[in-house]
Amino acid sequence: QDPQARRPPAQVCVHARGRGVAGPPRPAMPMAAARGVPQGLSRHCAAVLPVRFPCGPQAPGLGACGGDAAAVPLHLLLCRARGHSDWSARVGDAETMSVLWGHLEKATAQDAARGRGKPARGAPRAGLSEASDALQPEDDSRRRLLNAFVAELPELLQQGACVETALRLPMRDAGAERAVKRLVLALSRHLERADYPDLAPSDLAQLPLLLQRLQLQDHALFDGFCAACGRSWSKFTKEQLSLLLRSTEDYGLLHPTGGPALARLVAALCGDLAGSGEAPRPSDLDALTRAALDVRSSGLRAPLLESLRAKVEALDVASLTDFSAAVPALHAAAELGATTGLSPSTLGPLLEAACAALGRSAVDDDALDEHGASIVRACSRAYRTAPSATEALLDALLERLGTGGLASLFDAPTARHALAAGRGLPGALRLRLGERAAPGAASKEAVPGLRPEAATIWLGLLHDLPSIAPSTARSAELSAVVAALVERILAASQDAPPPPSALCLAFLAASGLRSEGAADLAERALQALDGQWSHLRASDVKVLFRTTGDAKEVARRAYANFGQLADVRTMLAVLKADVGEGGSSAPRAAKAHLLKGIALLSSSKELSAAEAALRQWPAGLGEEAEALRRELLAAARARLFEARVSAPLAGGKRPPRGFLLYVQACAARARAALQACIEAPSDEATLAPSDAITAPAAAAPVAPVVKESNDEPDSGARGVAWHRGVGGWEVKVEVQGRKVLGGYFKPLDKSAEEVERARVAALECHRSLEFKHYNRISA
Repeated sequence: QDPQARRPPAQVCVHARGRGVAGPPRPAMPMAAARGVPQGLSRHCAAVLPVRFPCGPQAPGLGACGGDAAAVPLHLLLCRARGHSDWSARVGDAETMSVLWGHLEKATAQDAARGRGKPARGAPRAGLSEASDALQPEDDSRRRLLNAFVAELPELLQQGACVETALRLPMRDAGAERAVKRLVLALSRHLERADYPDLAPSDLAQLPLLLQRLQLQDHALFDGFCAACGRSWSKFTKEQLSLLLRSTEDYGLLHPTGGPALARLVAALCGDLAGSGEAPRPSDLDALTRAALDVRSSGLRAPLLESLRAKVEALDVASLTDFSAAVPALHAAAELGATTGLSPSTLGPLLEAACAALGRSAVDDDALDEHGASIVRACSRAYRTAPSATEALLDALLERLGTGGLASLFDAPTARHALAAGRGLPGALRLRLGERAAPGAASKEAVPGLRPEAATIWLGLLHDLPSIAPSTARSAELSAVVAALVERILAASQDAPPPPSALCLAFLAASGLRSEGAADLAERALQALDGQWSHLRASDVKVLFRTTGDAKEVARRAYANFGQLADVRTMLAVLKADVGEGGSSAPRAAKAHLLKGIALLSSSKELSAAEAALRQWPAGLGEEAEALRRELLAAARARLFEARVSAPLAGGKRPPRGFLLYVQACAARARAALQACIEAPSDEATLAPSDAITAPAAAAPVAPVVKESNDEPDSGARGVAWHRGVGGWEVKVEVQGRKVLGGYFKPLDKSAEEVERARVAALECHRSLEFKHYNRISA
């Protein structure tokens, strides 16, 4: 249909759905060789842009491309919604993609400089955001990107990738206004109209982030969002539920009677829990419980936790015969019991049901690997309420995981996740675990065969058990096993340096031993840390200073390597742990490094964390420590103020406030029109449940309506009116709050045939204007 589609492929630049636009052939990307992407860079791309556009006539969306690599459509950030498998030789606009690849290379190089084995989780998204910001507003690539988003909007909504893609778009440009309006109106239709399908869980989970970014204050839209979440929360994953609640908590929407946004969402979820006829699945209750506990405000999450507690208490324990149903129910009950005080009459039968389900031979290794860590976490929370049933469940779990000692139990394919979660177990339960893993003094002979990561996990479980052992003989046996585990970690550091957290744990365990040679082990652990102080985190510093021995040697080494510490929070952790020693001049020597580190910080988030750490300084530490705290706190607050002032304005990341108010008004008008159609079903307005953009259809002949007050004809359509002065039809459309004149259509004479001919021409002009500015047709 498009004459340009018959041109040679190299002369066609295909847009989102194959509509060809003539243009010169684009050069190849400098780094886009197929399957020749550097490994580090491919890891970044796989997290955000994990697709391939196959070149060929069968490739979706390529239209008239004919398989030419230089004419692949510009999707960039939209390619997550396409469902392909890998990258092609050349992707999109060469200039734009070069910027993207450059930022991704930079992120990969930064990760390599930090010595990380894998990229940071936020690096791909940050690289794409920087790449999008690097494109100038007048660059044609941004306009084409936004046009591609508008064209792909129905498909993105169908695949659940619409909101995630919109969050990565450059919304501060003037060309983004059309995309924002189309997006908000489409979301409003899907949330508020029954003839439209509900949004996908992936879109609903991230919608509060988009509303917060746009600063929309549409209460009706948010009510539809809460109702949709109440209907479909059971389809969410645990991660999506957690993101939903946390992002809604950060959404600054306040209702005069409904309260903050999270309170309204919690009310919708509680209403669904209370009014649902069918009981939710235990796995859904467990996922919602974990997500609710991630909410920071205890007052806002309390009603949801109470509703979940009522649902858990109403569960039929006798029906929980399946292992995959009994364990999530137990985990949810244990979490709620630790938070809201679940009764032992409810928690005890659930522990027995999980123990009975675990004892059945039908439980396979995959299910045990999936739910083993949940059982261990449930035991750690339920031990105070039902100790006997908890011990029986832990014994049954250990029986299924393995019957051997340290090596065989850890090497069991289903045991690693469960053992890694065992550090949170109470001391009495860890003693039972130690009796199974290390039943005697001969257990230390199996330690040299352990891998370093296995030795680290076992050391985290057993390091403090010698001090709480029930007898002196058992304490000596556990001390020998702990010393052997520390020796295994230190021996591994000669070949490949273990993580700093493992060395800190080894020092803590060795310093707590009272056996011969324990002091030498602690000294060797500190020496192994000498080359890794730059990789220490604040949590590692806290582990070091938890030693039961003399902390002065730890403080001396920490201050000697103070300038090598990674960040300000780690420095503050050292200072906070040692500042109460009294009379030491080390804090004054470290003050210069801290002030320099604070002055170099530019992130408001990191500066806020440092300021909070200084506010939480322990009281009663002397005048010298208090003066140091006040000086550092003043420096952190001054730098935080400078960072906030110099940061880009939040309004620069979204369209102007006036335009957003106009979009809200458009959504309100569409809502009012829908209500009018519901109240008057005889109206001929049609509401098609489709977001697809279609070409304007031919106008059906409608006879002009003659007004009774003055004999001026009426076109029957909004935007086309009779102009008395011109003596013809005037065509106008409203675009972003201003009137756009389409023209005048004057009949040749005053006959009814000529008036009708001019009216039809005016209607055609009005439809073409609407299609041009709105990509829609009038009713």
